[in-house]
Amino acid sequence: MTVGILLGETELEGTPRSVGVARRFVRDTLGAGHPVLDDVTLLVSELVTNALAHSGSGLDGGIIRVGIGELPGRRLHVVVVDDGSPYAIPRPRTAKPVDENGRGLAILQSLAKRWGTYRDGTRCVVWFQVDFREQGAHG
Repeated sequence: MTVGILLGETELEGTPRSVGVARRFVRDTLGAGHPVLDDVTLLVSELVTNALAHSGSGLDGGIIRVGIGELPGRRLHVVVVDDGSPYAIPRPRTAKPVDENGRGLAILQSLAKRWGTYRDGTRCVVWFQVDFREQGAHG
């Protein structure tokens, strides 16, 4: 059994302002010196943006939940839960160079060690894991 430590969780309103709130939550939870702060901040920002655009979370009264935990072996586990939609669970797509969006899951696929999606009732859960080393660690 893998048991981790919950570092923090938050519930966000389904408004565009929540993307910035989510970024601050990641910074406050991990701290300025965390080795994967930038990657996790970017990924959470992308997933919250996707939740607003593609799920019921972007509707009036919608919410998004974000949780960050640390697993053994220096791995962060991050979960973003939205209010779901009638469509299939999120899948990466290939954006054309001129497209203004459509790269969020491709970025996730590139930066995360592991990631996935599943349904929890009507909600959609997107999770990812990233490995990190302490600052100054060698090897």
